[in-house]
Amino acid sequence: MPAPTITLAAIAKMGPCEDAMDAAREALPKRRKFTAAQAREAGVDIDDIVWVLSAMARTDKDVQRRLRLWSADIVAARQRARGEISEAAEAAEAAWTAEAAEAAEAAWAAERDWQFDRLIARMSDDEPQDWPLPAAPRNP
Repeated sequence: MPAPTITLAAIAKMGPCEDAMDAAREALPKRRKFTAAQAREAGVDIDDIVWVLSAMARTDKDVQRRLRLWSADIVAARQRARGEISEAAEAAEAAWTAEAAEAAEAAWAAERDWQFDRLIARMSDDEPQDWPLPAAPRNP
C-alpha cells in the first residue's frame, strides 16, 4: 500500500495549536502532499507526527491500522499486554529518584529514536514485516 500522505491545508482543518501550525508551515511544502518520512526529514518531531496521524486515523482505516501496528511494536506496550509489567511496577517506575531518572535519560533518548524509526517504517510504502523490524534508514 502506498504511504499515507497529507497536506498543510488538511492539517490546518484538524485544529492544531498555533505554534505547531506555524512550525508546520515553515517546514513543509505548501501545496503538496507529504508523508511522515518527508515530515521527519523536514524536522517535524515525533509528537507532532503522531498527533497528525492520530487525527487522520479517525477517518482513515489504513492509517488507523498502521498506527495500531506501530503501537504494538513498542516493547513496553507488548510487555504490558502480556501482563509482564503490572500497574504497581509502572507506579514504582514513576517514583524513580531524580538521580535514577538522569541515568535513564540516554536510554529514553535511544528508545524514542527507535520508536520514531518504527513509526516512519510503519507509515512507508513498503511496510515492514512484524517483529523484529529492521532498522529504518536514519538521517545523517
